[in-house]
Amino acid sequence: MSYSAKVYRKQGGDEMVVAAGGRINKTAVVEYFTDFLGDALEDELLAGVGSGTGNAVAISIGAGGRAEIKTSSADAAIGANGSSLGLGALNWRADQGGLWMETRLQIDAITDVMVFAGFTDTLGSTVEAPLFLVAADFDSDATNACGIVFDTDGTTDQWCHGGVKADVDTVPDYSGTAPVAATYVTLRVEVSAAGSVQGFIDGVAIGAPVADAVTATTPLVPIVFVANRGAAVRNVLVDYLLVQGDRA
Repeated sequence: MSYSAKVYRKQGGDEMVVAAGGRINKTAVVEYFTDFLGDALEDELLAGVGSGTGNAVAISIGAGGRAEIKTSSADAAIGANGSSLGLGALNWRADQGGLWMETRLQIDAITDVMVFAGFTDTLGSTVEAPLFLVAADFDSDATNACGIVFDTDGTTDQWCHGGVKADVDTVPDYSGTAPVAATYVTLRVEVSAAGSVQGFIDGVAIGAPVADAVTATTPLVPIVFVANRGAAVRNVLVDYLLVQGDRA
């Protein structure tokens, strides 16, 4: 940097570069933030809508702004059941450094549902669950993805984190906690330059970082993916989406 600067690490792991005079140097990072204000999704966002009955992704008018992700009402394949909301291009990589995303959301019911928040290698226009649970193990539709998962098809109904690196799934690491129906929770996913992942639930780390969670050089997109696991609609309200990485 051509000016005097100090780097401060905030709780959760992201770095804030402060230039001389106390000015925050926003040019050191690439950042996207939305509060879902207005009457339509922003152009940078991409809604993935499954082929089932009732799938939808749209602005849900409310105080402070929010978006709603709605699943199918039938119990079918993920491509029919699921819906997602993410950015519209694969602009992010673990090896760019400082990669993380955060979202605040609530699930209307915590039965027969799966939620993924994190990074994946496939745009939302292809409706797939990046990472999910089958009994006690992770499975994945993505080749490379990492993040936080809640999935009632798993043996343990708790938030967990992990990833899939070049089609090799990690072992799920559990938080010991589960979401509360119709109650907001803040999910944060941090990805190291080497491709390890660390999830946080309301600022509390989910165990230790999971190594080899994603290929560091693979282009990724941040996404929130939701699917029903039974014959009932599941609605997820997303309050905000924040993504950041170091500028190349």
